[in-house]
Amino acid sequence: MAALGVLAFLMAEATTAPAEPGRVPIGLTANEIRHLMNALIPDQPRSLAQILHWSIGRRTHQGRAFHSHCERRLVT
Repeated sequence: MAALGVLAFLMAEATTAPAEPGRVPIGLTANEIRHLMNALIPDQPRSLAQILHWSIGRRTHQGRAFHSHCERRLVT
């Protein structure tokens, strides 16, 4: 239960890097923070840069998908 509280706190305090025009990542979710915390456990050697690159790419893709979804819903 305490871990969920930590995740909620981190989610509320998270900030995102400035995005390029047309590439707006969504905010950090509890699942995203959990994935980032698990990525720091050394089962496979990964650098912090690799972890953050994956995270920003994933959230950017989700943001694009959400934007496209909303545009399609407005057209019909």
